[in-house]
Amino acid sequence: MSHALSLLHDFNTVIHLSPECNGFRAIPSPVPNQKDDHIQHYEVEDQLHFLPRYLWSGNVKYTADFLPQHDGCDITVHAPGGLTSHTRWRLTREAVVAETGQAGSENKEFAKDLTDEDGTGVWYVQIVSEAACSLTYANFVKGFLKDSHQKLLEAYVEKVKEGPARA
Repeated sequence: MSHALSLLHDFNTVIHLSPECNGFRAIPSPVPNQKDDHIQHYEVEDQLHFLPRYLWSGNVKYTADFLPQHDGCDITVHAPGGLTSHTRWRLTREAVVAETGQAGSENKEFAKDLTDEDGTGVWYVQIVSEAACSLTYANFVKGFLKDSHQKLLEAYVEKVKEGPARA
């Protein structure tokens, strides 16, 4: 699963799993003298489709804090309208999911299409998100996150199945 994990450690790959991503650029830390120098900061621009045009049309820019972890990555998004979301991507063994009973949880989604390079085990991709926003946008955000997570999982599994890029 080294290839699968390396994909989750690359912000360019993770952010472009979304077809709505127009691009991104690295930015300095918004917090001077930040203690965790492993956090990478980006400004991201996405196409915005989930709000009616009279509320917002075109593109949206937001900041994203990206932190690679030993088993995936964490992404915190700060977007207009007071939206803050925390998303954790994890690669998890089948046995761990079965033991904890997490597979049935509402806020977790899994893709069971990944097998070890040696074919001996099954891995899950787990996305866990929490979002905070004004009540005005709550229904839009909830629907968008649910829909986008499934698309992101499918795109990620396809990317893993493609295998490492050959030089």
